[in-house]
Amino acid sequence: MGNINDNSDTLIVPRGSRQGVVIISLAEWNSIQETLRLLKSDENRARLTEALKRADDGIKEDHELID
Repeated sequence: MGNINDNSDTLIVPRGSRQGVVIISLAEWNSIQETLRLLKSDENRARLTEALKRADDGIKEDHELID
């Protein structure tokens, strides 16, 4: 189980002819859930996609940190 937590590995447990089970770390599960939440809104998904495109194109914006 150490590799699952330490390396974000996935453990697949086959169950014969029945559906198997996947074991992942809680951190990985939380990350997946956050990604799904962020991508749920069409508007937010479009904003994130555009931001990723700008980052890939080397376009950046500097902003002051808010306290």
